[in-house]
Amino acid sequence: MENIKKIVPSEVDTPGEEYGMLHRMFEWQRKFGDHCFEKNNITDNEGNILSFNKIFEEFQEGKFGPNDLPNEWLQKFHECMDKELDEVKELLPWKHWSSATIGEEVHKDIPANERVNMLKIELVDVWHFLMSSMMCVGMGPKELHDLYIAKNKVNFERQENGYNTARKTEEDNLGLAKE
Repeated sequence: MENIKKIVPSEVDTPGEEYGMLHRMFEWQRKFGDHCFEKNNITDNEGNILSFNKIFEEFQEGKFGPNDLPNEWLQKFHECMDKELDEVKELLPWKHWSSATIGEEVHKDIPANERVNMLKIELVDVWHFLMSSMMCVGMGPKELHDLYIAKNKVNFERQENGYNTARKTEEDNLGLAKE
């Protein structure tokens, strides 16, 4: 344990090659989403094939009402994440007195190592829909990185200052995301 260094946000380097992998993931997700819109003939409010660019364009225009594309698609992606998280939960044993392992209660015919792989795939599915949600509001890998570092710093500060729900406010989050 003495070899583990406490990392604080100010010590994190700016993104390098590893940032490139995240960038490629966002690009693949955008291409896949646009492909799904086209393949399934999903259209925008004018009848044109939908794209992530169109959703973000409306977001930039401040169209965020219940019938506008950003809200509609964030709702859909949220529902998809909920379903994927339900699948994650289904794989997790919850009885603290049980000797069950991951996925055993629902998928007992599948070997344990494959059930662990199923868990990982479900988490990747959550990540797909989370990236899609981020793209609806124009968030890409650089902003994700920057906001993660800023929010992680807030979280460290909260822990150092005795954070609890009784004193919880959002004041320390204000201004983290800059337009």
